[in-house]
Amino acid sequence: MHTAYGMSKAALDAFTVNECSRLAKMGIRINNLNPGPVRTFIAERNLPEMSDEKKQVSLDKSWEYWNNCTPLGRVAEPSEMTPALLLLAGDEAGFVTGSKWVIDGGATCFANEMSLYN
Repeated sequence: MHTAYGMSKAALDAFTVNECSRLAKMGIRINNLNPGPVRTFIAERNLPEMSDEKKQVSLDKSWEYWNNCTPLGRVAEPSEMTPALLLLAGDEAGFVTGSKWVIDGGATCFANEMSLYN
């Protein structure tokens, strides 16, 4: 599950970079928003499946783990993605194209020693 998900995200990043030149000639900007952990109903549904079946990790324990995966100590709310999306879609970002925006509360730069699934 993690491999396929990671590959799909990497494919979107590559698609964004590779299509940027072609689309720019038509006046179209393309950018990719890469959120970190976000509290959504999809996450609620999938979190227990991400754990090892033998460990029977609860949803609360899964959220606790993800909260500790960011320097901010919490996951994002969906509304926290909105400002970036509105900026990218608006005229204020008219010169922004082919970029990857990581909005993950610092998770990609945070070395977390805690492990729920190992």
